[in-house]
Amino acid sequence: MWRSRPAGRARLYLDRTAGPAQRIGVDIALREEDGRVRGGFTGALAALPSLVRSELAPRLSGAEDPCCAAVYDFTRW
Repeated sequence: MWRSRPAGRARLYLDRTAGPAQRIGVDIALREEDGRVRGGFTGALAALPSLVRSELAPRLSGAEDPCCAAVYDFTRW
């Protein structure tokens, strides 16, 4: 069953165009562990395509989401 994200997190949905076409979910943190708002998303969004290609497999979260084929955890990146 699909559930909402914990407070301070968001899931980005990305459509993969290389290899088999599929939508994936990438969880990111919106706040630091001490509660401060996390900055720097502009740089992260620009770097995300290359990061996802090189760091995808070890970050598979196992979360289920009917909107995508797999979910990856980038909350501690």
